[in-house]
Amino acid sequence: MPLILQQSHLLIPCVSSLPGETGSALVDLTAILHSPPDQPNLPKVIENSLLCLHETLTLYPQFGALLCPFLAKLEDAFQALRYIQELHQPLGMRGRQQRHIQWTLMTSDLEGVPSTIRQLLGIELAAAYLTQSVFSRTLSIQLYPLLKKSIWTELPQSDHDLLMKRAQRHGDHACNTLSDMDKGLDGKTISFNARVAASLVAQQSTFRIKERQAAGALNEMTDAEAIDIAQKLRKRVEAGDSDAMQICLAFCMGLVFDIGKLVPFCTSQKSTSAVWINPIDGTTHVDTARVFPRLAQRRLDRNVETTLLLVRPLPNFLARAVRHWCATNPGLTTLDGFQDLGHDRQSRTSVLREDGNVGARQTIARFISSRGGIALRADIPRDSAAYATLSLSLIGSADHHYLEKKRYEIWAACDKIYSGIGWGSAVKDPNETGPGFGSRVTPHTERIRSLISMQLSNATCRRPGKRYGLKSLVDHHNTFCSYVGLMLHIMAGGRDRSEVEFQAHTWSKNHAFGLHADKPVGTTKGLTPLPMPVTLAMQVQLWHIHLHALERRLVLLGFKPNHATLIRIAEILDNRPVDLLFALLADGTPLQLKKRDILGEEFGTLKGDFARHLIPRLLCEEGVPFEQTQAWLRHHVEGISASSITARVVQHVWLSNVSAALDRIAMALGLKPVHGITKGKLK
Repeated sequence: MPLILQQSHLLIPCVSSLPGETGSALVDLTAILHSPPDQPNLPKVIENSLLCLHETLTLYPQFGALLCPFLAKLEDAFQALRYIQELHQPLGMRGRQQRHIQWTLMTSDLEGVPSTIRQLLGIELAAAYLTQSVFSRTLSIQLYPLLKKSIWTELPQSDHDLLMKRAQRHGDHACNTLSDMDKGLDGKTISFNARVAASLVAQQSTFRIKERQAAGALNEMTDAEAIDIAQKLRKRVEAGDSDAMQICLAFCMGLVFDIGKLVPFCTSQKSTSAVWINPIDGTTHVDTARVFPRLAQRRLDRNVETTLLLVRPLPNFLARAVRHWCATNPGLTTLDGFQDLGHDRQSRTSVLREDGNVGARQTIARFISSRGGIALRADIPRDSAAYATLSLSLIGSADHHYLEKKRYEIWAACDKIYSGIGWGSAVKDPNETGPGFGSRVTPHTERIRSLISMQLSNATCRRPGKRYGLKSLVDHHNTFCSYVGLMLHIMAGGRDRSEVEFQAHTWSKNHAFGLHADKPVGTTKGLTPLPMPVTLAMQVQLWHIHLHALERRLVLLGFKPNHATLIRIAEILDNRPVDLLFALLADGTPLQLKKRDILGEEFGTLKGDFARHLIPRLLCEEGVPFEQTQAWLRHHVEGISASSITARVVQHVWLSNVSAALDRIAMALGLKPVHGITKGKLK
């Protein structure tokens, strides 16, 4: 019987007479869904569970071997119970929906709701069954309003997109759990890894606006309260209090207490657990590859050396205490082992107050939840604060794909947090020269500098002279167009697309900023302003001058006014909504500029969104705040995005800052404006 059922979960009398295996499956289901004692509307719950789980198997057939026996037993139970009238209670959950929100969800009419809701419910059900855990209450609370809304009206596309992303994330973690089971890991480790992943994924929810703003949410302590509690906890740890040590370690790891106390000890750089503590070095380790399975795992030699293993320090006083307890108690394997070593047992909450009188706000959960806000209010950069405290709600889920943090940045952030709450300094980094943390596909700066140098050389050495023909015009135009496209791709952070698409009417030489809707995300559908650095503005103007000269020369070669190329040139010069850039075929016909054109054969293996990985690191080195880098990436995060009314940054301020930084980066990379067929005259 699963671990979750050690609470002696019982079936109601009219159901308990079912055959052993069928009854066991129902016991599992009612425990997973945290059913009320009378289990109202049980046949409907079974029917909806079968519906959702079958949709999950359609998406993830690899779960079939483990889920099919469970489904067969549920099907038998449904056939046996569906006609028992006393089990059908349409109003059975009235007045207790919130207390048993998971059960309430499964008593609803799910056949008429969007399939993404059923898929998400099925994935969570499957994950709970596989990991012997309970259906997420947090997810249930977030889903219930959407489910009720979908019954009466059509959900907007934004809600569908949100549900789809959540279903994908939960599905990825369920697949990770299945992978752990295939590796033969013990059930305790599998369950622990799944709980860690679910807890961290929940932080990525778009419902956490106040936490992102560090505005002092109700689930946090104030700075004064947290500092007071932290100093008292330190005294108790130094006096040998095991409960206080568990609380302090949970705070440092950034995990809720019930999960944090299960973290194992391990002295190596690898572990089967997603999180562990090295008691010798005094460090905590989080294997984010298990938490974010869609992050690029493979690192090539031509990319910057990084790791997806997040290593953070403990404060010195706590590291000494952990080493002492582990040395004097060799049998310790997890933090929970401290509980058996403590004396004078008491309520853990009372540990937070020396006199034992606990205020309503002074709880372990609030103390741990305060870590992200404390970091932000200490003027630690948002991305460093997110990783130093594992408060992933401070940033968006997409940011993990592009960010790269040096070890010393994370160490410095932890040191500042610990010092600020009275815990003293952090332990010294045992591997100061170790790789940074983050994106594994960030190219070396030198490689991009070589690409720019190659395209710049091609664009300048193939200019046609006074005696020109169509071939020389086409050759030069294509190489010049590729260089301009490369500059735009780098400056605007182009995504990995096969075609290079920048609109003429949004990237005009007279605009203070550009717009690039290559991905319709967020409330603005991707149309958020992008800075127009001087380097890029001059290049766009030189592109227009080049088009004027190209038009004249094509006319002299006999091209008619109704030729497609001359029409395209006229549309671009008039700032029409057409592609700003185009290549030419050998006969002078316009052609869509491709990614392979701006990279060339030598750099064809370069990832198409290389600039989105490289430029954020360079912007950080230029001192640009993370929120402004996030705006350049066009990542919309509720509560802090530059396009949001709640943003702390003003649009023209970040555009100006990033624009100036991009000009400095362009100079360092050798990216400079060059003319095409003719120099013309800059205005």
